[in-house]
Amino acid sequence: TSVDAAGFDILLEKGGLKSQDSAAYATYCDTVNTAEQRIQQEEKERLEKSLAEIKATSHRLRDQVSRYLARKICDLYPTLDPEDLLPLKAHQEQDGSSQPADDLAHFYHVCATYKSADRAVKQAVTEAKFGSINYPNFSRLKKRFLIVKGMLEKHRELSEEHRTELAKAVSLNGELPAAFKETRTSFAKLRSRSYVQALGRKFSIFKEGDEETLKAYSEVNGPSDTDFLKSLSGTVMKGSILAPSVEELQNLALDGLRQNLESSAKALADKIISAQKREVDDAAKSSAKTRFASAEQEAKLVLRQAIANRLCSSGKK
Repeated sequence: TSVDAAGFDILLEKGGLKSQDSAAYATYCDTVNTAEQRIQQEEKERLEKSLAEIKATSHRLRDQVSRYLARKICDLYPTLDPEDLLPLKAHQEQDGSSQPADDLAHFYHVCATYKSADRAVKQAVTEAKFGSINYPNFSRLKKRFLIVKGMLEKHRELSEEHRTELAKAVSLNGELPAAFKETRTSFAKLRSRSYVQALGRKFSIFKEGDEETLKAYSEVNGPSDTDFLKSLSGTVMKGSILAPSVEELQNLALDGLRQNLESSAKALADKIISAQKREVDDAAKSSAKTRFASAEQEAKLVLRQAIANRLCSSGKK
C-alpha cells in the first residue's frame, strides 16, 4: 500500500498483477470504460445545450452589440442620438415582446462570462475608426462646403443673388450650375481644383491664372469629422444660406456612420459568438478530461484495495 501511483502502474504492467488479479483488473477496466462513455455523453449533451443557448440568444446579442457600438460612436459625436444610427424597426424577442432600448444586460453578461469575448470587444473599440466618416459623398460635400464657406466669408462684396447661387453650388444633388455646364465629369464627382476653378470663373472670385488662390481654396484643410459635425450644429449655421447643405451633410454623415456601425457590429458579434462557441467547447473538453481522471483514480484505488486484500489473504495462509 506504500507504493505510489506511478509504481503501482508499473507493477500492473510488468509485475504480473494483471494476470494474478485478472477478475479485479477486468472490473477496473469495465468501470473505467463505463465512466468514460458516461462522461463523454454527459459533456456532449451539456455542450449541445450550451451551443443551443448561444444560438437562441444570438439575435439579442447582435442587437445589443449594435446598441453598444452606437453609444460609442455618439461619445464622439455628442450631437447624435444612438437611436438615429440603429435600424428603425425595434428588435423583437422570440416571445414577441420588445426589448428596452437601454437594455445591454445580455451583452454585458456575455462579456463577463467569456474572457475572449470581452477581449474581442475591447480590441474592437480600441481599433475602431469611428472618428472618421469613411463615406465618399460625405467627404466630397464636406470639402465643397468648406471651400464655399471660405469664399462667402472672404468675399463679402458678392451680391445676395451670387451668394445664394454660390451656396447652392455646394450640394451634390442640386441643379447643375451654369459654371459647370462644360465639364465632362459628373457634378457630384468633380475634383476640388476643377470645382474651385469653375466657381472662380463664374463669380469672379479670383483672376484666371492665380495659382496661389486656386491652390489655397482647393487644398483647404478642414477640422476632423467629429469637430466638423459639432460645428454644423452651432447656432452660427441657423438661418444661414448654407443651411440646406448643412442638412445634406448631416444626413450623409448619418448614412456613413450607419454603414460603419452595421459592418462593425456584424464583425464584432461574429467574433463574440465564435468566442462563446470556442470557450464552451474547450470547457467541455477540459471538464471531460478532469472528470475522467478522477473516475480513473477512484477505480484504481478500488483495484489497489482488491489486490492488497488478496495479498493479505495469501500472506495469512
